[in-house]
Amino acid sequence: MERKGRCNNVGICSMAGKVQIITDDDAEFVCSDCGEALEEVTEDVATPSGSTGGKKSKLPIIIAAVVVVLGGGAAALFMGGGDKKEETPAKEPVEQVVTEPVKVDEETPVAIPDGLDLGYAVFQGKVQDGKPHDDNGVLTFKQKHVIESRDLKKREANPGEKVIGIFENGHLVTGKWYKADGNVETLIIGG
Repeated sequence: MERKGRCNNVGICSMAGKVQIITDDDAEFVCSDCGEALEEVTEDVATPSGSTGGKKSKLPIIIAAVVVVLGGGAAALFMGGGDKKEETPAKEPVEQVVTEPVKVDEETPVAIPDGLDLGYAVFQGKVQDGKPHDDNGVLTFKQKHVIESRDLKKREANPGEKVIGIFENGHLVTGKWYKADGNVETLIIGG
């Protein structure tokens, strides 16, 4: 009697995954290479010689071939397929931003994505009539400058320092000044 078995000793046995045929009825049903028990195979499968036991074993090969052919055709369609053109080196992508004028009520503050450049500083926050107007605006200084023209003390911020606070109609009302030395000073500006 002929028995077919597959060794499942993957990674250890050189016969793992291969079908072995045991023809001696008295022989143990074990792998000829590693001696581990074989898993009995009842379906038609390829024999070690490469012949097939029936039509079923050819079906996976036919399906795989069809998938490869169809997959290659689909890839050619989506990738431009057909004519080969001379390849050129890839260029860095260029981000293009198209902006349209925003029509808003002049009394409605609008945030400017990249900030409002005031020359001496950049303001992040809402802007109304081209002036800082926000309850939580951030003014980051690019050069030494008086923080607020209405400040009686005429305090000056250095490059890199920030003021976060309430801005109305282009003027700081109150806020915190974050200095380069790590100190923080509260600012209250009289009107």
